[in-house]
Amino acid sequence: MARETDCTDPNTVTGVFPCLKCTSIQQLYIILLGMFMVANQTDDDIPAVEAAAAPFKSLSQREFLQGLISALPQEWFDQLFDADADLMRQELACLTCYPSATLRAMFLQQWCLYWNTAP
Repeated sequence: MARETDCTDPNTVTGVFPCLKCTSIQQLYIILLGMFMVANQTDDDIPAVEAAAAPFKSLSQREFLQGLISALPQEWFDQLFDADADLMRQELACLTCYPSATLRAMFLQQWCLYWNTAP
């Protein structure tokens, strides 16, 4: 079910759950992990989840992001690199000049928009 959040206002996006402002980065990871454990119905066996994740513990931040991207549905890649792949690569190539903060801002806005419109 889609969430109705104003994806044009960062204060609205970050203000949906005011209590999150008092959490650490580690606690934010725990919340995300918990949500996926519930969705995957693995929340009743934390030791099993930890054991299954053990091979991933030594990943760098870059490898972590590569893993997140690699786990996305194949059709997302197919849509990104369809018949207009050359044009898409040219357009995305310009993003390499953007500062990380701008890319994170763009990603968060698109993440919000996606979850607002997802079935």
